[in-house]
Amino acid sequence: MKKLSILIPILAHILMGAEKLEVNAKTFQSDDKTNLIELNTDVFIKKANDKLWAQKVIIKTDKKRKPLEYTATGDVKFYVETQDGRKINGSAQKVVYDTIADEYRLYDNAKIQEKDSPNTITGEFMTLNNKNGQAYSQGAKDKPTTLIFLLDEEEDTKDSQSTSNKKQKKQ
Repeated sequence: MKKLSILIPILAHILMGAEKLEVNAKTFQSDDKTNLIELNTDVFIKKANDKLWAQKVIIKTDKKRKPLEYTATGDVKFYVETQDGRKINGSAQKVVYDTIADEYRLYDNAKIQEKDSPNTITGEFMTLNNKNGQAYSQGAKDKPTTLIFLLDEEEDTKDSQSTSNKKQKKQ
């Protein structure tokens, strides 16, 4: 119980800030010397609308206990909302989230899919950068990366009609 009473103020201090960070796990431990917090078994983390589920998460903090990096392992799943409003579900065996770069790195059987859309990327290593809206995917030796996306036929039709109308006006 004494350990818990020491860790609660530490976690409370870390979690305070501009946005609320909700953390749930069966066990956790903190080390002020290494600036690491370890959460184990059925871990759930929520910040604003972003959510992360895993079996283990290690949070690296700065000296003021502000989270710098989250490393999640074991059947990792997450949900994020991008700056342009897209909603993304993702999964992998390991996910590292860099809070400064606002970037997710997914390892081993990685997948991201835009919610309510067939837009999907799979690979063995992937990055998803929320700050600049970029994604990168790399396949394995025997398993290429896969991209599935829906072409906006309405836009294609408008572009074709516009080009056709311009050609007719020139004649």
